[in-house]
Amino acid sequence: MSIHFDQLHSEIKNLLSKYYTLNILKNENIIIKNNKMLSLENKKEFIYFPESLEDKIYDLPIEDNQENELSNEMIIDSDYNQSFQKLSNKDYSENKKRIHYNTTNFQHIHSNILKSLSFYYDMNNIEIIKHNNHKFEIITKNNTINKNENKNQVSNYSEFFYNYEESNLTVAEYYEVLYENMGEKQDFALFLQIGNFQTFRKMEDYLANFIQMDINIFIVIVKEEVNEKNITIMKDLFPSCTIIKALNKGMDVGLFLINLLYIRHKKLEYKHILKLHTKTDDRFRNNILTNLCKNKQQIEKCLSIIQKKDIGMITGNNVFNFTNKKDFFNNHFYYLTYLVSYTYQKDLNYSFLEFAPGTFFYSKFKVFDKLDEINIRFIYDKLNNNDSLDINWYRIFYNLPKLNQNEIKEHFYHHPNNYGNNLSMQCKTNCSGMRDFMLEHALERFFGYLAKYQNYQIIKI
Repeated sequence: MSIHFDQLHSEIKNLLSKYYTLNILKNENIIIKNNKMLSLENKKEFIYFPESLEDKIYDLPIEDNQENELSNEMIIDSDYNQSFQKLSNKDYSENKKRIHYNTTNFQHIHSNILKSLSFYYDMNNIEIIKHNNHKFEIITKNNTINKNENKNQVSNYSEFFYNYEESNLTVAEYYEVLYENMGEKQDFALFLQIGNFQTFRKMEDYLANFIQMDINIFIVIVKEEVNEKNITIMKDLFPSCTIIKALNKGMDVGLFLINLLYIRHKKLEYKHILKLHTKTDDRFRNNILTNLCKNKQQIEKCLSIIQKKDIGMITGNNVFNFTNKKDFFNNHFYYLTYLVSYTYQKDLNYSFLEFAPGTFFYSKFKVFDKLDEINIRFIYDKLNNNDSLDINWYRIFYNLPKLNQNEIKEHFYHHPNNYGNNLSMQCKTNCSGMRDFMLEHALERFFGYLAKYQNYQIIKI
């Protein structure tokens, strides 16, 4: 829908007036895109708003764009929705091959902004992103053909993009590498997440089976468990490995995403991976480790199975799906619907709801192709720590089914003694609380969805 500058709300006028003269603005053709985006067609520049423009334009109804709206009211949230909806009608192929971005140029950009940009731009074609307050300059490679010499020439081309929100536009480092001695690149990698070092010591007999194997080993450990003694123990067990320190955020799935982010930064590719973590339930952990890696023969057996064309994941525990364990998915649809909508721009497909409980599994590495750097950072930034508010957990725990996202946030703000998530509750009390229904638990189920979406089987060994 095309409008005139005079029809814009004063807030938007003031924002645009910071960068353009009034004469330019009055002669601009301004297009509203999907209720959150203004396009200055003549200047080829875009202004993105985290909140709906519906109340920011005088006397003009905004046409509903059903194609770009989430079907579930619960997940229409300004924090999430700002980076979900497509920002233009340009072609965007959900099946396009995952590419390696020039990450050094993007690491200073907040994941919300980066995800918004990725829907409009080919991130592999961007040379650099600069920003000044809310204004981003997107410098892209512009391929042209020199007709005289009949060959391509590359020049830089700039567009501008605005994100009108009061938030930090930069990000801190996601991890710190403590030890890096990967050795020769292999086809098989172990991703080990350590949230409790005492539990790690209980796993050493199983982990020793990987010594002398053709494998690359990556260990991500929470910063609270890092000290000189523990690092020495890890290095003694695995002289050839990589040890990464990260925040205690998102439980084991958060550490797994950090491991995967490091892999993306290093531009590494694997055929198969094994994900293990320091789950504190001794009985569960020992049972699943016995099934997955009790000796080298068992490891080789699993590797031979995961190489089969139709097998995407192998678990040492039961496989739960929406048919045989529907109750394991109830109360997770808030985040599952969001993750599927965000990743695939499609509705949740119940036939793909299948996962390996406990997140111990062998997997084809390509199962996680959708989790490129942009998606990893965006999802990781939403995960919980001891101070965060988890909307779904809070709504269920405090029995507030009729409250929407903003009302949940207000309720939490006005009840300072309430717990924002189960990590907070466990940290401040001796009660285990309600150990499910947070974003992390939906993400555990979503890993299986990634495999099923690609028509892979998830099997128990």
